[in-house]
Amino acid sequence: MDPADRPSAPASEFSWTSAFDPRQNLATRAALIVVVAGTFFVSAASWVAGARLQQKLTQRRGAELEALAFHLGDKLDRIIFEQARGLIFAGTLTPLRDPTTPAADRRRLLEALLDSSPDLVWVGFVSADAKVVSATGGRRETESVSTQAWFNGARTQAFFGEPREVPELARDYPLAGETPRFVTISAPVTSAEGRFLGVLAAEWNWAAARGNMASVLTEAARRDRVSITLYNLRGEPILDSSPANASAPPGPPPIGNRRPLRAAMREIIPGEGDFMTGLATTRGFRGLRGINALVAARQPMTDIFDAATDLRNTLLQWGLALALAFGLATRWTVARLTRRLRAVATAADRIRAGDILTLMPQPPGEGEVARMGRALDAMVQDFRSKQKQLSAEKLQPEIMPESRLKPADRDISKYI
Repeated sequence: MDPADRPSAPASEFSWTSAFDPRQNLATRAALIVVVAGTFFVSAASWVAGARLQQKLTQRRGAELEALAFHLGDKLDRIIFEQARGLIFAGTLTPLRDPTTPAADRRRLLEALLDSSPDLVWVGFVSADAKVVSATGGRRETESVSTQAWFNGARTQAFFGEPREVPELARDYPLAGETPRFVTISAPVTSAEGRFLGVLAAEWNWAAARGNMASVLTEAARRDRVSITLYNLRGEPILDSSPANASAPPGPPPIGNRRPLRAAMREIIPGEGDFMTGLATTRGFRGLRGINALVAARQPMTDIFDAATDLRNTLLQWGLALALAFGLATRWTVARLTRRLRAVATAADRIRAGDILTLMPQPPGEGEVARMGRALDAMVQDFRSKQKQLSAEKLQPEIMPESRLKPADRDISKYI
């Protein structure tokens, strides 16, 4: 007999060793495809969603930091303007306009101005010849200030100086961990006819700006690690929201000589990382020149991207969990199908091996597998009936039909 015609041995039973081998198990292979495809889709979707959210957060947070910087700069300009307006009003009072007013009366007026504003540390009246004729506490009296910018700049309008160090005032108003700074504010004093009589000047304690910064920089912003630094025209930090014992503030943003009124940018600070920075330049208030400082409000990009990172991690966690669940559901569903296919294959092998009593499985229902089972069973039954018929024909004796006999053979008399 040809070996190819020999019946093969029945298929071996299902092996648990191959249950999780995707090369041998269709259910495992289908589940693996679902899990891999789901993982890829979830990873791509989480990355796209996170990147899109990061872009939106960058734009929104940049605008918020820009507004925060502008708000602080505008607030400082307004506060200094109010101080200047107080000096302008005091310059219209008679004790300063009348040259015959005794120095003691003029000094009492200056002391009253000092008491009315707790942030002022010194008030003085300078005559037209640049001599300090009256001052609170007698400080700097008889001193010539002809070379001072605040005197020459206040001949026609109010003047704001930059925050600067004043050693003789710093001894009376020390600050822990930093050097005290003061802003000189001055306003012209003129007669009723408009003749220049002198300058009324005051030193405003720059430490008060830190209190105004605290009113703008809320505790919620500090928890988000938002910081604010002010720089003068030379790029030197003149105010920083960090504690006094903290490290030195970073240098000014790399904007060159351009000082935008308002802007937002991403900034890489060496040794500290990536930041979103909102910028604003003080421009004064109501026509009066301000301190001309650059305000930079910064926040680390990692803190800005926290929401995007949380969203990405959440999508990944839930997506991977769903992909695994779908993979298990796929394996369970396909495993039911493969069990039926294995049963059909096993029955077919047994029938081919000669087991005539084996019945072809017929799953219930009207699905594809059920119809296939019924069709195979009908085919097997048909083969069996034909096989029985052929076997019965082989057992009958071979009798030549009369029609096939020759005429000579029909005469049986010769056999008698």
